[in-house]
Amino acid sequence: MLTKEQIDNWEASKLGPMDYGTVVSAKKLKGSGLGLGDVVMVMGAKQVPASARDPYLTRTITQVVKVVDDLPAIPKEDNDYLIYLVDPRSLEKVNADDQQRYAAALKAKYSR
Repeated sequence: MLTKEQIDNWEASKLGPMDYGTVVSAKKLKGSGLGLGDVVMVMGAKQVPASARDPYLTRTITQVVKVVDDLPAIPKEDNDYLIYLVDPRSLEKVNADDQQRYAAALKAKYSR
């Protein structure tokens, strides 16, 4: 049985929207532009069917963008940035100090 501390640690390690993570598995990322160690920002998550045969069996995919120079590389018409669809098990949350640094850079760039 899991202890309360183990459950709290697991909850804290889950990635949600606007969280930053590191790519820790290159499985199924070949040729995508993402690689091991890349820092990404989570834009959202979505449940999709795991197969065409059983639409009720679903899996979660995470929508992420790469972080370049401490800022998320958000796709626009005038750039070549992409949104990547990634298995959340391929990501690991960055430490709290890095989370704050990336969030501060984002706020400094886009706040009024």
